[in-house]
Order: sequence, then structure tokens, then C-alpha cells
Amino acid sequence: MYEADVMFEKTGTGMIAQAEGAQVLNLSSGEMTTREDGGAYVMKRFELHRAIAEADGVVSLAVTKTHACSDVTLCMKSIFGALPERKKSKYHTKLDHVIADISTFLKPRLNIVDATVGLEGYGPFEGEQVKLDLLIAGDNIVATDACAAAIMGFEPSTIPHLKLTSERGTGPVDLTDIEVRGERLEDVRREFKKAPKKRETESCAESPPPSGTTPCTATTHQP
Repeated sequence: MYEADVMFEKTGTGMIAQAEGAQVLNLSSGEMTTREDGGAYVMKRFELHRAIAEADGVVSLAVTKTHACSDVTLCMKSIFGALPERKKSKYHTKLDHVIADISTFLKPRLNIVDATVGLEGYGPFEGEQVKLDLLIAGDNIVATDACAAAIMGFEPSTIPHLKLTSERGTGPVDLTDIEVRGERLEDVRREFKKAPKKRETESCAESPPPSGTTPCTATTHQP
């Protein structure tokens, strides 16, 4: 399991944030607040760090990767990380429903998928790099992830957490309902190797692997 405070140092995120006058925050420690959502699938009452629960706006930033338990890990799976529990495996029997609930509750204003280099195969930790040189961004988390999933070769409506979140009215999963600007999805599509699916009785990896018309914009990244 990765510790946020340790990773801030190891990845250089903390140093960069300090240099830019920003603050990094471990959402698993500090002041928490209880939130309720009567329309949720399963997360009808839950805790969040007060900083994100009361933020003026939330931005979700993710990387294009396949995932053994959720098919893909994009902006919606990234926002799942806002839940403060360090060991989130307790949610895995209802993972797609939990992702749908937290994505609907927080509704990030800006969603960015870094698809410059992604990961295919046995994600989210192991796999092979895929170079796409793309940045995908949108103001709706469902539409953004639907576009990113389509670029990865998935049919968005077959990904359970995307479908569940769309059914809550959070955003469109049907590509015909999404206004795409910039690159055409079919021109930049690259089918990713799928991750072998975990059984419901297996825990999705939360620790390092063993050794061994809603706008959605796809733009070509210029290094």
C-alpha cells in the first residue's frame, strides 16, 4: 500500500508544490466531515476530508491505465481515492457502485486524463507502456472518461462504473451525446490490452505488485 506522505517525497510532488506555492494534502488524515447522499447506490453516509468536501471546485487528474477490477482507471477511479480509508479493499465487492457514488457527489469541475503514456495489460501496477501523446479534458467526469475509454478501445457503456454513474444522471456515457472537440476519437483510438479480471472474492491491488452535449476535448500533445 502506498503512503501519501511518503509518495509526496518520492515522486517529488511535495517539492514541486512548494516551489509553485501550492499545498499537498493527505486526504486520509486531518479534519474529516460526514456527508450524506440519499440517492447513492451504497455510499449513503460517508466521511471525507473537510478540504475536499468543502472545496469551491474539484479537479480530477488521471492517467490512461487498464485495471483488473474496474476495466479502466481514469478520472472516476482517481476520485475514488478521495475516500479517507487507507485500505479501500473493503469497498471492492461494490467497487463500481462506490466509484459512481463518490464521482456523483464530488462532480469535479475539470477532468484531465494524461494519455501521453498509458499502461495496458495487467493494470493498474503491472503492464506495458502505451505511447499516445494525448491529453483528454472535459468538464463532465462521465463524458471525459467515456472519451478516454473509447480511445483505449473500450465500449464505454460496457464499463460498469461508467454506466452506473450515467444512470444517476451525472453525465452521458453514449458517445453520440458528447461533443468532442479537437482530435476525432476514431483517429487516435488505440486498443489497449485488457487486464485479466479479478474475481469478486479477490482483492484488487491496493499495494505494490510483487516483484517479477457535454464537452470533451482530445488534443495531440506536443512534447
